[in-house]
Amino acid sequence: MIKTLRLSVHALVDFMLRSGDIDNRIFNKASMQEGTRLHSQYQQAQTGSFEAEHFLRHTYHVDEFDVTIEGYADGIREVMGKVFIEEVKTTVADLEEFATKHATWHQMQAFLYGHMYALDHDLDIVRIRLIYINQVDRQTMIQSYEKSVRQLDEAIEQLIIEYLAFYKIVMTHLEMRNRSVIDLKFPFSSFRPGQRDLAKYVFSLTNKGGTLFAEAPTGIGKTISTLYPSVLSFGRGILGKVFYVTAKSSGQEAARVAMRYIRQAGAAVSDIRLTAKDKICLTPGAACNPDECPFAKGYYDKIRDVLHEALEKEATFDRDMIVNYATKHDLCPFELQLDLSLFTDVIIGDYNYVFDPMVYLRRFFDVDASSHFLLVDEAHNLLERSRSMYSASLSLASFQKMRVSMRSLKHRKFKQTLTKIQKMFTETNESYTHYPQTVSLNRQWFSVLDAFLIQAQDVMRKEPKLISVAFKDFYFDVNRFLKLSDYFDEHFVYYLDVAPRSGLLINLLCLDSSALINKTMNAFLGRVLFSATLAPLDYFIPMLGGAPTDAILRLKSPFPKENLLLMVAPTISTRYKQRKRTLDEIALDIEVATKSRLGNYLVFFPSYQYLQDVITHMKIEDDVNMLVQTQDMSRADQEAFLAQFQPNPIKTTIGFVVLGGAFSESIDLIDDRLIGAIIVGVGLPQLSFERDLIKEYFNTHGRDGYSFSYEYPGMNRVMQAVGRVIRSEKDRGIVLLIDDRYLETRYRTMFKHEWDHYEAVITPDDVEALVNNFWNPHRN
Repeated sequence: MIKTLRLSVHALVDFMLRSGDIDNRIFNKASMQEGTRLHSQYQQAQTGSFEAEHFLRHTYHVDEFDVTIEGYADGIREVMGKVFIEEVKTTVADLEEFATKHATWHQMQAFLYGHMYALDHDLDIVRIRLIYINQVDRQTMIQSYEKSVRQLDEAIEQLIIEYLAFYKIVMTHLEMRNRSVIDLKFPFSSFRPGQRDLAKYVFSLTNKGGTLFAEAPTGIGKTISTLYPSVLSFGRGILGKVFYVTAKSSGQEAARVAMRYIRQAGAAVSDIRLTAKDKICLTPGAACNPDECPFAKGYYDKIRDVLHEALEKEATFDRDMIVNYATKHDLCPFELQLDLSLFTDVIIGDYNYVFDPMVYLRRFFDVDASSHFLLVDEAHNLLERSRSMYSASLSLASFQKMRVSMRSLKHRKFKQTLTKIQKMFTETNESYTHYPQTVSLNRQWFSVLDAFLIQAQDVMRKEPKLISVAFKDFYFDVNRFLKLSDYFDEHFVYYLDVAPRSGLLINLLCLDSSALINKTMNAFLGRVLFSATLAPLDYFIPMLGGAPTDAILRLKSPFPKENLLLMVAPTISTRYKQRKRTLDEIALDIEVATKSRLGNYLVFFPSYQYLQDVITHMKIEDDVNMLVQTQDMSRADQEAFLAQFQPNPIKTTIGFVVLGGAFSESIDLIDDRLIGAIIVGVGLPQLSFERDLIKEYFNTHGRDGYSFSYEYPGMNRVMQAVGRVIRSEKDRGIVLLIDDRYLETRYRTMFKHEWDHYEAVITPDDVEALVNNFWNPHRN
């Protein structure tokens, strides 16, 4: 039986022929960005018979495989009846040195395009031209080569044979995986209410494509209900990979646990959890080049053998396992995990690996991704996260710190560029009299910043020992600012501001990322966005790139309503101007709500200052353990905070925390580790210039700007906080919402449909009576 394999030219040639070190002085985000720009400039400057981005595809028959190879040649040029395949290579390195070092790799890439073109056009000779352009001084070098089609027949067949020798491990795994899931049973004895409905929807999308927005309350089992049908669909041989992305590490760990259950049910499926670079790097602070990091040296010479070993032995990869292989073979663990992901079935990670334009997985999404499937967990978080992904800023203070740190550098062009940047900051500052202020940046800013990146790369290559942390920080800030400025349109705005430590700030703010999210998601075969809180749907669906025709699934909570006592205090105002007058009332309600039953409670506030103000009015008993979230809490501090919420507590613990912070979502304090939550206010984000810009943007686009910028994000924070209380079938607890706006029509319409059983409480006595009756229903 003939087996099929589809590869891009890059996937084949880069994997088999790239050699040497990881070296971010030569290959980095800025050089890639500049390379793309120079590619385009070169192509646009050509005349006559030149054709840019010519698509080529050919199926090669090797052993029992039909291997389809495809890709876009940079250019096809005809000169005096002869056809040349052109490939453009740009670099900050010396052109001769760069071309010599990568000769085999670059030539085979061009010859492979040329071979496919020759077969399509019945040619006997393949002629290629490698166009090398220096990114610093724009010098150009052209190398021309030719070979017969017969010579290339043998060379390309041998290259494919060598690739297949490795790929047969992957192919064997895929065959085992597909067979193993044909009759795969659900990993648990039965479906919870709602699970089967969600799983059916997901399974149908893996076949026909499309988008599903699913609001599935806590307890449904969203993770297993989305991953199980996705894995099941591998059996049809259609699906490529499944990407499971979420904002929190706890969500990523839940996905890994679900995959373990799926394997235990019989699925021969592999997964990898991707870890952020700063959390997996073995040489923190060192640059990614062989002079500073031993794990960068010879990476591309060793990686194929290590992949062979790891894929043959392992089915799941987490940080610890990846680090073990990296240290065993002296390889960069961050790059190793990315290379492993090419050959694993389910990829688990943060949103940024799919949506962030600076760090998304180009190896998957710069080529055809239409066979892949996307699962977006806690999708309500993607809205604000995506805005931040497309926003950037430049700081005068950061620039000046960098400039001081590079005083000893002798590099005339670099120093001239710094002088120009200082002049631009000064002129911009003098042009405006008040801040913050929206502006239109002139083109000179971008020209100067482009020049800085080019000269900075030259400095990194020639004077690596002089590179300071401040240099790196400003370099990456400029690179990000320029890259994101390429997206600038009516959905973005530039504005100036002044901050105490940063001085003048030039900000690029993304007002609406929905079109960008949509474009990213539409590259996939299908996508499911799910969360316990996607209300109101007519806000979240368009803001998350959805369309009116997209499927919507709203599931009911699997837990009995009577397990949650939901109270609303509609006579207390928490508006800023009335806060001081109602501090005693709020403090008393908190005391009453938490004293009726010994246990663990969380009290949520809209700000740290408000939290402190209320605490000063509290009368806390000596036997109550009071915990207070602070602004400078580390991850270890947060874990220590939560560790005090013990099961079977011997005294009451009350945690005072900030709404929308680390303790508002993705924490599971099941059973009696948490029996109550009090939410003070309606969660509105603090008034700010940026929020007002977003408000005005939506007002001008026919939406309710205040709701889109303030009310809806605030109410979602409230719903997330409430969701901390009931986490399992056995959980019982109370929730008190304190604000007179909760019973206004506009807020009641935002309530989740499970909240229709709320009780209004006018006085502390009302709170006490309801709470006592809830915990002791047979006493009265």
